[in-house]
Amino acid sequence: MKFYWRLKNFFEAFFAKENAPGLLAHKEDTRDFKFGGAEKSSFLSYSIGPTRWIFDQWPTNSCVFASNTMASSYQEGIRFSVRFTVAMARKKGYISGNGFSYLRAGLKIATQVGRLPYEYLPDEINGMSWSQYSLPTITEEMLKIASLYKAPNYQLITSDREAIAALEAGYVLLTANRWYSAMNDPQPPYYLLQQWGNVIGGHAWLVDKFDKNFRNPQTFGIQYGDMGKAFVETLFKSGQYAVYLLEKIPGRTDTDRAKDLFNGLCVRGSGPEIYRLEAGLKRHFKDEESFKNNSSLAETIYSIPDSVLTEIRDGEII
Repeated sequence: MKFYWRLKNFFEAFFAKENAPGLLAHKEDTRDFKFGGAEKSSFLSYSIGPTRWIFDQWPTNSCVFASNTMASSYQEGIRFSVRFTVAMARKKGYISGNGFSYLRAGLKIATQVGRLPYEYLPDEINGMSWSQYSLPTITEEMLKIASLYKAPNYQLITSDREAIAALEAGYVLLTANRWYSAMNDPQPPYYLLQQWGNVIGGHAWLVDKFDKNFRNPQTFGIQYGDMGKAFVETLFKSGQYAVYLLEKIPGRTDTDRAKDLFNGLCVRGSGPEIYRLEAGLKRHFKDEESFKNNSSLAETIYSIPDSVLTEIRDGEII
């Protein structure tokens, strides 16, 4: 059976259209652990992740690993390296061609190897060939660091209702679909992924928010759709693949995630006080003049729960 799927993946990637995003056929597995519900999280602002971090996979077909890594980044509030995930997948033989793979491959890397923070291996492609990009030097130290960010397991979502519950519990979801030509250019005002035109392959993507529709930050750069994002009305219809989540890293709290995600940004709780989060501390602007002198007038002030804000230690007043 393994030989059959390896051969199937090889030929599917070999004959794929040049503009196919990179997803191969998905094999259902009854051993997948099913989502059993979770408590709502106070950390729902992970959805600002796409405001800071949007990845562009072009010209590779690495959507499986790009979406998986970015989902982990948004969920944990840590920008992880797509290039590291690609390199480990190629080393393990999960990749065909220049990035083609199956949906579960990214889940295996996250649970078996881990995720490497971006600063240890920046992941912009910047004109590199596929060989250059997918075969960086991976040191033992990188592997040790990545192992600290392993996901314990992955879980299968079986309905829109479960998907919404998982999002409310602070998870970011992973899925894929048959990709139609119209999806290359979703149109305003709703930027919906429409099943129009020709099927050009399969594409893996993530879901980070639900508000009437499911929001999916894509891996086609900031110029795609609505500032890098598109939307779908349901995750369960013809042409849609399985929906998964990666369990959160043990020992990390909502406060830990907030400190990492909002690092360098201005935040406030329910009160009028404004803080800048820096190096795990919150620094209070002593007055309006201080805020004007130390920030851009266009700078966004993000609201975070009081329960999270009060747990962040105070730094020096600005």
